[in-house]
Amino acid sequence: MKTATESLTVVQKTSITDLPPELLSIIFKFVHDSTTPIRVEKDIIPIWMRMVGPEGFQQSVTALVNPTILDEPNLKSPTLFPYSLAAVCSFWCDVLCSHPEFWTLVVLFVDSNPTPLRDASLFLEWSEKHQIDVFITRRDGLRHAFYPDRHEKCQIDALLHILKPHLHRCRSLHVDAHSSSSYPRIYKTFNGIQVPHLKSMEWICEAHTDGEDDSDSDDDSENEFEPGLRRLVIDGKNFCKHSEELNYWMDRHIPIKQLTIAQYTTGKNNGYSLKDFLDCVDAMDSLMLEQLKLESLQFASCPLDVEPIFRSQFVHLEDVSEAFIADISKFAYFDGLSVLRITRCPLPGLHNFNAVPNTLILEDIGSNVNLLGAVTAWDGENLWLDRCQSFSGLFLKALRHRRSQVGYPCNEMRRLLLYRLPKFSIVSLKKLIGRRNEYVRYSQPDWKTVTVFGPAISHLAVVQCGKGKLSAKDEEWFRSRLVEFYWSLCFFFFTHLFR
Repeated sequence: MKTATESLTVVQKTSITDLPPELLSIIFKFVHDSTTPIRVEKDIIPIWMRMVGPEGFQQSVTALVNPTILDEPNLKSPTLFPYSLAAVCSFWCDVLCSHPEFWTLVVLFVDSNPTPLRDASLFLEWSEKHQIDVFITRRDGLRHAFYPDRHEKCQIDALLHILKPHLHRCRSLHVDAHSSSSYPRIYKTFNGIQVPHLKSMEWICEAHTDGEDDSDSDDDSENEFEPGLRRLVIDGKNFCKHSEELNYWMDRHIPIKQLTIAQYTTGKNNGYSLKDFLDCVDAMDSLMLEQLKLESLQFASCPLDVEPIFRSQFVHLEDVSEAFIADISKFAYFDGLSVLRITRCPLPGLHNFNAVPNTLILEDIGSNVNLLGAVTAWDGENLWLDRCQSFSGLFLKALRHRRSQVGYPCNEMRRLLLYRLPKFSIVSLKKLIGRRNEYVRYSQPDWKTVTVFGPAISHLAVVQCGKGKLSAKDEEWFRSRLVEFYWSLCFFFFTHLFR
């Protein structure tokens, strides 16, 4: 039989709403601090890839061996902070709303389950006076089944209208649409708005359609939209369509340093050619970019009567056609080109480039590409090969044979970085060094500093090329003939000691 005390015992259940708001705030603060922040500054060619300065080669290899790439937050994840926690219950949402610093990442969806406009307004208001990064995007499994372009354009227009009062706090704006016709004219949409903190803007689309052309709109020549842009990503068609507006920004000394022009394929209903594209570049005579990326551009070739100037120190070509590279290198003038990075492209002879890049980076090049034919006449100093499927011992063999009076292939090359390449023999690598370095006077104590390298090789790195551990004898052989030598996941530094 139960006692009186036992009869009075009541078991109380605890719910998530029983935690005091002060404790919840502490917990949420820990979650917020562990979240990867958005990076506004994203180099097209990272500093560690440029091989600049006496420690540049070492920095490149170190970055490959010990990568420290920061992951971007998954904006489409259902667990994205703080949105997932705010959806648990109204009490948690109230606690989260009391911390405006939690709401500086604003993610809005334009798909079959779009972000309600009321929620979008609240997300923007909850960040109060903090600077914000705004992403208008889509989820892969929630695409519109009927009239996707029409729905998308309406949703984007509505969200940009809500965003206008908050643009002065915006650090970055990213709009990801299915169709190029869903985009408004930037110049018209943001007319009269001061956006001093806007450093990065991205307009990305998958398809190109001919939407309504509002070129006859009453744009004011004294437009006050003057973003402090340092980075712009725009699709090919909108670049051509709005090039006059972009040039107007440049003339007003917008400090843009990075420009990415991506995604364009010539079709039946659009007549932009390579000439149109280059005309737009040529018209932007004040374009003084530090970094330029041209990605997935397929303009139709045609006779050209311009020689546009690309004033960019670092250029990245990705997924563009051989004809595009050939035409660009033939008709465009690259002023001050230092690093040329080419990814997933068929390669014509790179000797056509009128400005020889000091560093040439070739990535993910197919097995059908004549690698030697592409680089033979290149006269830069630093060659970086990564996942080049046509690379073999025959390529190394060709690099050690003179071409009559014109010297070796890649005659000025002095630093060679081999990364994630098909297997090759150590013997072929030793023969390459032995032949090209035959004039180096190793008997001199200061040969590392007095030798004029090129074609002789001073720096060599072999990283993740499927090679095993180097024997002590081979290690000593390379060490005695190179200024710096790196092998696989272990590397050795050999530097001259000044007295």
